Amino acid sequence: MSKSSWQIHKERSTPIALYSIRWIALHLSRPIARVFLYPITLYFLIFARAQRKASLQFLSRVYDHKPGLLDVARHIHCFASTILDRVYLMTGDFGKLDITFPAENMPLKYSQQGTGCILLGSHIGSFEVLRSYAVRKCPLPIKILMYEGQNPMIVQVLNTLNPTLSNMIIPIGDPDSLLQVRDAVDAGSAVGMLGDRVMDSKNEKTVQCTLLGGTVSLPAAPIIIAASLKVPVIVFFGIFKGGNKYELYFELLAERIDLNRKNRQQDIQFWMQQYANILEKHIRKAPYNWFNFYDYWLEDLIKPSVEPSQKIDQKGIKQLIPHAGKMCLIESVVFWDTNSIRCISKTHLEPDNPLRLDGKLSSIHLLEYGAQAIAIHGGLLRKSANAGYLAAVRNAKFSIDSLDSISSELIIKASADIKTESGAIYQFSITDTDNIILLEARATVINN
Repeated sequence: MSKSSWQIHKERSTPIALYSIRWIALHLSRPIARVFLYPITLYFLIFARAQRKASLQFLSRVYDHKPGLLDVARHIHCFASTILDRVYLMTGDFGKLDITFPAENMPLKYSQQGTGCILLGSHIGSFEVLRSYAVRKCPLPIKILMYEGQNPMIVQVLNTLNPTLSNMIIPIGDPDSLLQVRDAVDAGSAVGMLGDRVMDSKNEKTVQCTLLGGTVSLPAAPIIIAASLKVPVIVFFGIFKGGNKYELYFELLAERIDLNRKNRQQDIQFWMQQYANILEKHIRKAPYNWFNFYDYWLEDLIKPSVEPSQKIDQKGIKQLIPHAGKMCLIESVVFWDTNSIRCISKTHLEPDNPLRLDGKLSSIHLLEYGAQAIAIHGGLLRKSANAGYLAAVRNAKFSIDSLDSISSELIIKASADIKTESGAIYQFSITDTDNIILLEARATVINN
């Protein structure tokens, strides 16, 4: 199996350290155990260079300000806190934790109706909050489809705390893994799996999605499995809120997923993008719960084919697209790389905007703003003012009827989900300065 980026990183812990923290957690109070998290955090902050850099890369996508070492330290400390609390979760010592469960236990509702479901998780927050709490506190039958090879030392040390939990696991890669998943959902069980990491970078089916302004590869398997089993898909999070507090969240992705034979790949990409959108929403609410400590956007592995620029004014823009005069609606490019672009404009406020009809500017013209941002991106990549043409726009969702109600500048973002020699598929959005989404859509571009 070809290793993905996340699998390259080895464990930095030692058996002595892990068994020590386990002993401390079990024999001393939790407040005393948490004191030891500070030297652990300092150790990783100083010596875990790759993880420190990955944290900075991630945090720079979430915050407007440039993150520093204190932000990274808080990030690492949050992760260390959830590792410590695994001891209490796996031994059922819930009294030390304050866990808030949703008013509606969505997967339990389906289970009681005799219907299994897919619980699609991520490396955001604590997975074990769901696994252990569901077993001990809720009558929810659950199995976990998981890969245990990344942190075998941690898995071995923690699983000795409660060997019965291993009966819940369906190992990824076993010959009958999918049969076990099917049998579990047929019996009304929920099957949990993670959807934010690619297992085999060369052989696994993947889709390109937009997350925090960049393009990431996500596995196609969760959607393929859900479509074949015809069961609901629920995205879940166990968010660490600080201290001893955790909150569980359930969000329905789909009651049922059907894949069209002719547009199978596009349908898979659509559903995984919806999953990515849910991830982004919760990431922004609790950024320090992001536990992918590696180059998730492959910023170090993918070198731009052309040198990216931080800002391009309208004079430079007019050299990249065929639009002239007032029809050049974009005023400046504030960021771009090989996969994405971010532009701003206030031309919708101009009385002589050429798109106005009877003095009014319809929200439908937001599509032209998005199309021009994509054209600029194509011009930057292909160094041509006629790099391609817009072939189709799909899934356009407007939140307003008229642009005349928007007094702030427009922020236009576009990311290439799929790129080939013949063209590309872009996901683009337009917001105001309060980050209110005015338009979301997908565009297909054919290269000249």
